[in-house]
Amino acid sequence: EEKSMPSCPLGCGFNDIPEADLEQHVAHSCINREVPCPYACGKRMAARKLKAHKEMVCENRPADCRLGCGVAMPMIALVQHEKTECPSRMVHCGLCDEPVQASREDLHRSTECMERDVLCARGCGTAAITASRIETHMLQECPERDERCDECSATMHNSLMPHHKALDCAWRLVPCPNQCSNHPVPEGTNIPGAVYHGTMAEDTARIKLALLQDHLGTSCPERLVDCAYGCAEPQTGKTTQLRARNAEYHAARTCPNRPVDCPQCEASMRHCELKAHVSTTCPERLMPECCYRCKYNCGLVCHKTGVRAKDLLDHILSDCLKDHERECPLRTAPCRLCGEYVVAKTRLLHENTECPERMVRCDSGCGAHVKSQLLDHHLGRECELRLLNCTVCGESVAMRDIHACLLYTSDAADEEDSVDLGGRRIIKKKKEKKK
Repeated sequence: EEKSMPSCPLGCGFNDIPEADLEQHVAHSCINREVPCPYACGKRMAARKLKAHKEMVCENRPADCRLGCGVAMPMIALVQHEKTECPSRMVHCGLCDEPVQASREDLHRSTECMERDVLCARGCGTAAITASRIETHMLQECPERDERCDECSATMHNSLMPHHKALDCAWRLVPCPNQCSNHPVPEGTNIPGAVYHGTMAEDTARIKLALLQDHLGTSCPERLVDCAYGCAEPQTGKTTQLRARNAEYHAARTCPNRPVDCPQCEASMRHCELKAHVSTTCPERLMPECCYRCKYNCGLVCHKTGVRAKDLLDHILSDCLKDHERECPLRTAPCRLCGEYVVAKTRLLHENTECPERMVRCDSGCGAHVKSQLLDHHLGRECELRLLNCTVCGESVAMRDIHACLLYTSDAADEEDSVDLGGRRIIKKKKEKKK
């Protein structure tokens, strides 16, 4: 019968350990054997717990400074080292209270701390100037500083700046010489705005000197400008000048040369011409009355009202007194006999007493009717009762009775003579034949 081997008496779980090795196992290999802390912390523990104790629990375990200074020491002293001894620890500057590494505290206080005392670089002698205020001191407080003009950016000694700002700076504010105002002025007011408001020193606008000429030339409301429409002063004949703020008001309401439209015909013209245009030349104006007189000078006038000027000529040519002129007694009308134009009211008298074509009774009583212009010819050549002197007996005999005169007829028959229409004998001489 085989003899069984013993198990580890410390209960590590190893069984069947030879007796010769059991003591060695218990003393050096068993995980449950009791061992002291190698860092001399005085604690003893099972071997299986030693690693965790050395790495995490033992107060004497070696550790590197967590602040990075490179020093290694027991953990129990590390906390005190990091709080009070480590040169990489953060401490507060006694001047500015800013956190800084302990190793750099002296350097910080001498060169970096903004609350350290520094001297003015210009040697003005001012004491107790902190580094945080040195820039402000150099720019604004140092009596030896060079100051920069806020307006023109020129740099000069501080003592010269008041004189520069008052008299030399091109961007200093100066009062407008035209006395323009910072407050509105009613339209049409011709006096300067500052004078209008009555507070010259307070109300006069202040302009930067470099911009003054541009202000005076283009933007000052009190500058004098010519009327846009070129109207002239009645006293001098020169182009009207007015303040720029009134130019628009003047051009729109008061300028006599401003363009306007006739309210009747809508023609464009200057305002100063409108009144004369409406009363004398507008084609749409209503004429007070038509003054056309009868062209035959009978004295009749039309007197029609409500005729527009543009229609007046058509009215005169087509309607005015046309019915009257067709019947006017002073019109000229052709004689119905001779065609001669005579005054209408005397045409009947002309036709009865003057017309050469009228028919008249022969004055000799022959009963013939002849035209007036042929009466003399009739009486002298054709009338049967015209008187002829008998060349034989010398008596005046009517033409129709001339043949009853025996003396005349016998002579005329015997001598083969003839008489003319006046009763004178006509003797026809025989012409000799030429050989």
